[in-house]
Amino acid sequence: LAACGQPEMQPLSLDTVPWRAGETSSYQITDSNGAAAGITRYTITAGDPQSNAGGWTIQREIESQGVQEVLITQVDKDDLRPSSSLLTRASNQGKETVKATYTSDGVDLDLTSAMNVTTNQHIAAPSDARVESTVLQLVRALPLAANYATRLNSFSPATGVIDRVTVL
Repeated sequence: LAACGQPEMQPLSLDTVPWRAGETSSYQITDSNGAAAGITRYTITAGDPQSNAGGWTIQREIESQGVQEVLITQVDKDDLRPSSSLLTRASNQGKETVKATYTSDGVDLDLTSAMNVTTNQHIAAPSDARVESTVLQLVRALPLAANYATRLNSFSPATGVIDRVTVL
């Protein structure tokens, strides 16, 4: 397989974070025809505003086609693993929330529907799972270089799906 040109997978290793507190970035969302359909904004702040603890808060906001979605994730300052996240989705159908608490054996979810009904769920997930909305920012902290490749587990609190992400 080495002749196929694929680099050997390496353990996930993070460099010092490349961002600063207060950093923001925006991305335009387009539809399948290339027309503007919305915007995604990331904001990174130092610490957890709820507990005044260390680490980082990564907030992703999406405004697209009448839906506003905000996902706020608290991550550890050293290994950037999530400790909690709160997803809020608002549309003309109402407001839904998903509160996630990350544990050593999975994710505890509190889901509140637009009808204000709350359900609880535990999903088994690897302890190294990262919140899918933070992966774009986390890739920036990888030691990217020629022939570098790694994999990480990605978790979506909105769907409860765990995916394997390969970075080449």
